[in-house]
Amino acid sequence: MFTGIFVDDLDEVYAELLSDEKISFSYQGLDEIMELRRILLEAKPHIVALDYRLDQHLAGFPASKAFKGGPLAQLLRDAAIDNPEIDFPIVLVSSEQNIKQRFAPDKTAHDLFDEVMFKEELQASSERAIAKMIALCESYTALVQMQGVYDITAMVGLPEEQHHVVDHQELTEAVKDAAAPHIVSRILSKLLTGRTGLLIDDNELLARFGVALGFAEQAAKVLTDQGVEPYKGLFASESRRWWAHQVDAVLNGVFGKRATGLTSAKRTEILNQKFENGFAAAESPWVVGEGSTNELIAFACSCCGRGTELRHSLAVYEPPQPNFIVKRRICWDCIQTDNYKNGSNTFEIQESDKNLIPQILAARQ
Repeated sequence: MFTGIFVDDLDEVYAELLSDEKISFSYQGLDEIMELRRILLEAKPHIVALDYRLDQHLAGFPASKAFKGGPLAQLLRDAAIDNPEIDFPIVLVSSEQNIKQRFAPDKTAHDLFDEVMFKEELQASSERAIAKMIALCESYTALVQMQGVYDITAMVGLPEEQHHVVDHQELTEAVKDAAAPHIVSRILSKLLTGRTGLLIDDNELLARFGVALGFAEQAAKVLTDQGVEPYKGLFASESRRWWAHQVDAVLNGVFGKRATGLTSAKRTEILNQKFENGFAAAESPWVVGEGSTNELIAFACSCCGRGTELRHSLAVYEPPQPNFIVKRRICWDCIQTDNYKNGSNTFEIQESDKNLIPQILAARQ
């Protein structure tokens, strides 16, 4: 069983919500930051979860010594740089309001945490959160056992003849030079498991199939019947991902050409003829009526997750990325409804595409 510690200034209940037969969390209340660092490191947990606002309910704790979750996480990360064998995942567990209003603007703290979770979601259902916690524990345990010799090919679960897929200098060199497991975790999240590129999630999978949301299991069966399995490497979790090159190879065989060169209606017709899975064609989020399935659905909108087409989407602004990372795009429907500003994730549109926003807001095809 994995052991975890939940640090909060008030809410003990989350330690219980995050526990099951495979992982057990205990509660740790406030103390001076260096004493809390000592308590956590000496306990040698498999994982630590922190509230971001550890300075709200002091209950007699001196206000002059109050601190937030970020500085405590930084102390724990610094200790792991010196002693990588004690490293463990750190998860931020806080209210949606605190995460959006306090943590999100604190860019320096973002790289300190392996996952960010809303307390409100844990109250509704903690099963997915627990699965993520266990996956983190398993992955860190494997990384610690590597004793500082980090080889990307040993982490991703690919057969040897496909190791070339991850042979990108931005990935291989960064992993090889990592000083501790949490550095590897951050690299894989930014370049592999957390981005569309070498791996794709179910929404992107459905967009490439050209079928509607809700058919993920049928699409997965097509792949597994062809010998393609979900990603099983480090930091795999219940959020299923697939190797993009394996998916594309299957679809090229099915369609006889690149999948995104066919309309979603045509792709769906071919899939149903071959596999009889009852797929429904993906409809353009923008085009309405009979023509909605006659678009070249190419990727999942980064905001709503629906399959969308290049000509009815805008590019998201983000710093330069390696060429194996797929650039994020937002469908016009999410632009018109302001969903890209108000959803759980917010996006900034690339400057070169911003001039299209007024006409999107003013009209609909």
